[in-house]
Amino acid sequence: MRGRITKSVQQNYRLFVKVLCEKKVPLGVVITNLENQRCMEEWWTNNEKVFKNSGIYPDGHACITASPAVAVILPERYKESRERMRELLRNLTLSTGTGWRKEKKGWLIDLLGKMAKILLPRRGRSSQGPTRAKLTKKLVKECGFSSQDAKSIAASIIEVIRDQNPDSDASGSSL
Repeated sequence: MRGRITKSVQQNYRLFVKVLCEKKVPLGVVITNLENQRCMEEWWTNNEKVFKNSGIYPDGHACITASPAVAVILPERYKESRERMRELLRNLTLSTGTGWRKEKKGWLIDLLGKMAKILLPRRGRSSQGPTRAKLTKKLVKECGFSSQDAKSIAASIIEVIRDQNPDSDASGSSL
């Protein structure tokens, strides 16, 4: 990520932290290109609120320089950056007490269950499944995708389902 926190970064954060890792894996943010800052840590002090306002709550951070040129020109600053990275990793590793691992089959079943909950109709509603338009609307509302991205994703989902179920509606207008 460079510059600002985009919608895509926010979506990736939610997907990674909340869905894939079930809020059980600590997240560390590393801010680089700070070789010209008088005090690299000031960057975080001045910008932490931007992350929080975007709904991103890292468990730790490191403000560093990673430029190989800095290793030659400012070896102490480069050494400080390496130590900050080690400290971040050490703290994040120790914060959980144990590593997090989920059995592959169970993880996939959970993930598909979460996706179905968001995207598919609830019991008692149409058994055909949502139309492409309804699926697009849910992807925008529930997942925060742009309308254009949601349309593309919905079309892909319908195509995959059609490939899996050749007897389904060939127009792709409903699942």
